[in-house]
Amino acid sequence: MSATAALKVTSPQVTLRSAAETVSAGESVRFYAAGLDSGDAELYIHGEKVATLSRSYYSQEHSGYATIPTISADEGTVLATVVQASSGKQASLALPVRRSVASVELPQTPVGFESFAITGSGFAYGETVRLFVDGVEFRSGTIYSDPISFNYSLGYDAAAGRHSFDLRGDTSGLTAGGSVVHADVQQLIALSDTPRAEQPLT
Repeated sequence: MSATAALKVTSPQVTLRSAAETVSAGESVRFYAAGLDSGDAELYIHGEKVATLSRSYYSQEHSGYATIPTISADEGTVLATVVQASSGKQASLALPVRRSVASVELPQTPVGFESFAITGSGFAYGETVRLFVDGVEFRSGTIYSDPISFNYSLGYDAAAGRHSFDLRGDTSGLTAGGSVVHADVQQLIALSDTPRAEQPLT
């Protein structure tokens, strides 16, 4: 389904619609404008030019893709406006914002020096997601499928105790974090359910 809005000012025969009913920051969305004259038209989102809409010889509509810019927390809608300077025609469309919630999955039991996965979900397609360990950036990756995953292992000089892991999306502004408990060798032995034979002292 698509969302449609009538003309902004005076030309009721012109409409602007979107292939998406709701949008989120960083998402690529196709827009369609009907009723414009021949020639390109510009698409603006919140007053910022984001795309040019063109019409092919066989089409009745102008169309083009636009990437939704970063959306502030207090904005519940995205306002898209198509303007054709040659004809003076324009139309606007208000699209509801789809709020994403990012999450991170971490080991739930104490870890030693082995490698483990940090998995993040809910970030925007195509954005750079950065991993911070104890507040320091460790690695980044671009998300082309959900979830995104990083492998990490604590160094041998890492202090025993709780360490923080945070994922931050560059485009969406979404963050998700948690912590992992690092246990030294003696603590891991004490926490293990595996019985072990005690060697007698000689």
